[in-house]
Amino acid sequence: MVENKFTRYLIYAVGETLLVVVGILIAIKINDWNRENVLKSSEIEIYEVIITDLKRDSVLFDTYESRYNLYLDTFFELNRIKNGSGEFKNFVPDFVVSNIEFNPVVQKNNLPILERLRDQDIRTKINSYFRYLNQVGQATEEFNALITVQSRPFFLEENNILNNDAVFNYEDRTFPPFLGVSVVDTVKLREAMNQEKFLPILSQLRMSMGFYLSVLEQGKKVNHELIRELEQASN
Repeated sequence: MVENKFTRYLIYAVGETLLVVVGILIAIKINDWNRENVLKSSEIEIYEVIITDLKRDSVLFDTYESRYNLYLDTFFELNRIKNGSGEFKNFVPDFVVSNIEFNPVVQKNNLPILERLRDQDIRTKINSYFRYLNQVGQATEEFNALITVQSRPFFLEENNILNNDAVFNYEDRTFPPFLGVSVVDTVKLREAMNQEKFLPILSQLRMSMGFYLSVLEQGKKVNHELIRELEQASN
């Protein structure tokens, strides 16, 4: 009888132990599920923030593309004028002395949290997008350096192509380009076009702007692909 009671106690003790172990394993599993849900929820929030910034970038890119294609149009038209087939209308000659900008928000806002993303494929694609942004940033710097070092000194200092009456409009002190008013004297500009420096500078402006618009277009493509990818990952 004692042996039978001990056997029952032993079976009961083993059963209790198994129940405790199973309970612990279930608790650990539930904790893992909860932790995974928290991490997943946190990642989705990060994706949604990045998507919002990507869409802001996309709007900026469209603005840049539209505006800076006007620069490119100007450079082509100036070359036509130089060859005797163009004319000074429907374009802004001020662009031969005007800088450009590129200020995307995704990289600036989200680079610190990128390491929190567990999906290596998405991290790789975001980093690839950042590389395109860096390329456009480099193209921006190169164009602005060309404007600052060569184009602006040639047109403004050596040839003074500004129309002084347009620069000093006593009726309206607003910065003229913001009003869509050109401050370039096209007569003086045409005279400057006859100088030897003109075509090399114009060619460099055209090539530099062409590079900017090309890498911007690639950046736009990757931007749209990344938005689709992150929207799918968020669902």
